[in-house]
Amino acid sequence: MCWMIYLASDSPLPTSAWDEARRGFHATELSDHDQPVRRQFSKPFVYLMGSYQGCGCGFQYGESEEYHDDPEALAAAVVSRRDLAGYMTEALRHQSELEMYVC
Repeated sequence: MCWMIYLASDSPLPTSAWDEARRGFHATELSDHDQPVRRQFSKPFVYLMGSYQGCGCGFQYGESEEYHDDPEALAAAVVSRRDLAGYMTEALRHQSELEMYVC
């Protein structure tokens, strides 16, 4: 099963669609299927964060044996995590806190 990482904000955040040709970090609006996750948050703007793998699994590099044998996957995971941190840092320039839910 995939990790799903949701981020909630007091104000709208930029989104970027998943692009199979340019796999990397992306932040998308919630699909109809994901709408129930809003119950986990007090903030009105909720987004799904994705890594180079399309889901949240690629943010957890170093914990999976796949990275021991695949330096390209490890490098992609490092970039995804860096991009997620940068996205959150930028969002925090405009508000004092964000909420995150991982499942």
